[in-house]
Amino acid sequence: MPFRIFAAGEVLTAANVNDYLAEQAISTFASTGARGSAIASPSEGQFAYLQDTDQLSYYDGSAWVNAPGARPTLIAPQEKINTTASTATGTVTINSATDSVTYYTANAAANFTINLRGNGSLQMNDALATGESITSVFLNTNGTAAYYPTVVQVDGGTAGVSTKWQGGAAPSAGNASSIDAYSFTVIKTAGSAFTVLASQTQFK
Repeated sequence: MPFRIFAAGEVLTAANVNDYLAEQAISTFASTGARGSAIASPSEGQFAYLQDTDQLSYYDGSAWVNAPGARPTLIAPQEKINTTASTATGTVTINSATDSVTYYTANAAANFTINLRGNGSLQMNDALATGESITSVFLNTNGTAAYYPTVVQVDGGTAGVSTKWQGGAAPSAGNASSIDAYSFTVIKTAGSAFTVLASQTQFK
C-alpha cells in the first residue's frame, strides 16, 4: 500500500484506517508469537516492534527481518555487560537477549552448569529463527580453587543441544587465581535444536 497524506476535512473511512494508517504506523507486540497472531498476512515494508527483545523488524515480502537489515555497518558498537558479585555454583543463567557479557566477580565455589536463554520470559528457541545465532560471554572469577562449567544447556536442558568446544575437547579444569572467559555461540539449526560453539580463555 503506497504512503498517503490525508487532506484537511477529508472523511476518514474504515478502509483508509485499515489500508493506510495501520500500515503506515509501527505496531508494538510482546513477542514474535504475538506478532504472528496479530498479523497473519503481513505486507511488504510493514514494521513491528518487539518488546521482549527491544527489536525493530520489518517484513521483506517473504519473512520478518530484524532492522537495520542483513548487512549493517558497525562502528565500535557498545555491548551490555551484567556485572554482579555473584558466585558461580549450581546453574549460571545467561540472558543472551539482554546481556552480551555476564561477569561474576566473586570467586566460584563449585563446578557449574551454564544455561543459555533469551531472558526470564523469552526462550532461546523463540528468540532465534532457524539459521540465526547469538554469542554470549561468561566471565568466571576463580580464587586458588579453580572451577569450570561441566554442562551447557539451552532453555534449561540439553535435549537437542550439540556443544562443540574449541580444540575438540571440553575443559577439564578452570584456571586458579584468574578470570576465565567462556564464549558461547548458539546456532539454531532447527526447532528446539542448537549447535553451541564454546571456548575457554584464561585472563590473569
